[in-house]
Amino acid sequence: MKKYFGAFIVIGLLWGGLQLALAGDAGSVSGTVKFKGNPPPPRKVAISTDPSVCGTEQQSEDAVVGPDKGIKYAVVRLIGVKGAAPEAKAVALEQKGCKFAPHVLVVPKGATFDILNEDGISHNIHSHSTANPEMNKAQPGFKKKMTQKFDQPERIKLSCDVHPWMKGWIVVAEDSYVVVTDEKGAFKLPNVPPGTYKLEVWHEKFGTQTKDVTVKGGADSSVVFELGG
Repeated sequence: MKKYFGAFIVIGLLWGGLQLALAGDAGSVSGTVKFKGNPPPPRKVAISTDPSVCGTEQQSEDAVVGPDKGIKYAVVRLIGVKGAAPEAKAVALEQKGCKFAPHVLVVPKGATFDILNEDGISHNIHSHSTANPEMNKAQPGFKKKMTQKFDQPERIKLSCDVHPWMKGWIVVAEDSYVVVTDEKGAFKLPNVPPGTYKLEVWHEKFGTQTKDVTVKGGADSSVVFELGG
């Protein structure tokens, strides 16, 4: 018995060492998504419902371009990584100021996420999904939290049937290598196994683009996308 127990310890140590070695071999992909040419001016949206909470005008978030032409809310995805399970982490979609926040939210497939109502008024969350069953749920002002999950990877457009200017997106991710750009158009995908992959960027207004990227162990691969124009 002691002999077998010792063998199990040795195997465990070897497996642990292998896992550490593989983690040490990982690289990363980072970069920016920029607008090519002169970006469109911010689009204003008039508000006619619940102005005491929502205001009378909002700036649409469907085409947010910063001073340095970085595109916010672009979705960057690494295609072809094998055996990469979605990262398990708590995520939430807020309804605050009669906007979906964030405008684009990444959710692992099969993971439960919260839908929060911080406005104290009635909303109705409507998912325009195809691979997943459609969600169409009322959320009164007193109901501060609901939960939802989607089992199939896809990009899902969201709307509110009470406040028609409210638009957003849920990106149901099949693996951990999906990220949304920040206000500077920047992104980073860590812990990528070495290899050559397709890197895809998608934006709801500016389209889709792909590039090849080669990842080397312990190194960062930098990629710049230009959309629009």
